Amino acid sequence: MDHRFLFAHDYALINPLQVEASAWEAWPAKPIAVPQLGTQSLVLPRLLSLRVLTDAESTTLYEQVLKWEKANPDRPFFTALFATDLSEERVLNRLGSRFLHRRTPQEHVLLRWYDPRVFCHLLWLLDKAQLAQLLGPLHVWSWRDAARVWHQYERAAIPTTFALFRPSPAQWATLGRIGVLNRILVYLESEYPGLQVKPAQAEQFLAQAYETWDMEDESDCRLFVEQALCIHPEIHQHPAIRERLQQVRRRECSYVGACADLDPSDLQSMASRFPGSL
Repeated sequence: MDHRFLFAHDYALINPLQVEASAWEAWPAKPIAVPQLGTQSLVLPRLLSLRVLTDAESTTLYEQVLKWEKANPDRPFFTALFATDLSEERVLNRLGSRFLHRRTPQEHVLLRWYDPRVFCHLLWLLDKAQLAQLLGPLHVWSWRDAARVWHQYERAAIPTTFALFRPSPAQWATLGRIGVLNRILVYLESEYPGLQVKPAQAEQFLAQAYETWDMEDESDCRLFVEQALCIHPEIHQHPAIRERLQQVRRRECSYVGACADLDPSDLQSMASRFPGSL
């Protein structure tokens, strides 16, 4: 991040779960309150207006950000940057209303879309209209990925005055699995360097593990996704694998346990019967 990029935005968010208060408490960072969450609002990001800083303060802040990120390379000082024409008071109110969403008439869900590890998936999960509804008056949103590269998304020019953000049931299910999906992606990256995995494809198999085969344990789901992405996408159609999956569905064993007798050569042999085997 360079100085010009940072101050091309109007506001910044600081995640108090990732950045110690001692690093930002000297700046006018304000809490974003969601009354329905009570004390849980304390874990929400803090809002820092970049507009109000003097030139000297801007320079000091930028130097502090660089120092922080040098010492903490895996934790960005700012969890997100954004541009909007709204005043700070209205931004605080609007953000608070966009963090808590009604999933059903009886259930409200805290959607941590401000977290880069969540927002990056929204780009393939949601359509442009849904993203516009979620961002509302925020017309530019920037975040840093795991490779420490900053990205920027410009909200589509779609009227959102009366439009509510309403993901489909399938999208809500995916949003509920984002944490598991991210951990699986990190695992695959460490175990299979150079493997190109599309998160949407990984989620497709993760959904099968949970919804088709009723898996409950994360390690079982991880193995299911790993087999599909690293052995063959149709490996679970093999009769020997399907029998193991049926055992898991009947709660006779875990999927990891069911596959304990299979080594990589066994799986490759099974995959060879399918077109385009790896």
